[in-house]
Amino acid sequence: MARNDIRKDVEEELIDLLPYILSGRYLRKQTFYRVHTLHAYTRDVLAIMIGLGLGFPGARIWESSFHPSESFGATLSSLPWYAWLPAVVLVASAAILKVYVTRESVERRAHLVDECETDFDVKYIEIVNALQLKNPLQKLASIRNNVASIVTHHTRARSYTFRGGWATGTNIEAKIQAKELCDSNERHWK
Repeated sequence: MARNDIRKDVEEELIDLLPYILSGRYLRKQTFYRVHTLHAYTRDVLAIMIGLGLGFPGARIWESSFHPSESFGATLSSLPWYAWLPAVVLVASAAILKVYVTRESVERRAHLVDECETDFDVKYIEIVNALQLKNPLQKLASIRNNVASIVTHHTRARSYTFRGGWATGTNIEAKIQAKELCDSNERHWK
């Protein structure tokens, strides 16, 4: 097989394969992953604040402990309504966020996103290594089958949710990258 024929076949294989792998870089930009990040940090920060007794209006209640004549209930009822408004909004928002996270299995899906991203990083390294072989087509076909299995698994688990198979614009990025990879590795081919 002539070098130009191998290059054409390799480039076509890469153009078919790379959009999926490049989409892995966009997985953390999906809405559910961002909600997971918000939920995780908010939950941890609130837990620390509550543990330290710093929740508003917790500071006011703590201050009342220096006035033993006031009861806990009297202290709470003495606070103006606007002191409670941020707390009510925060509690309502946290409740809605928790319902979404639970109902949509956001934490499980977010962990699968991390796994999927790692799998695609490994496959990209395998592609780069395959391109240094004399005839990379057989290895690229094997990688394509593995990538298809990864995409199928993560699509079923709802952690790979791109419509049309890959993230918007990655097919154009894949064509550019396929050409660059072929240019830099063509010397290895028969």
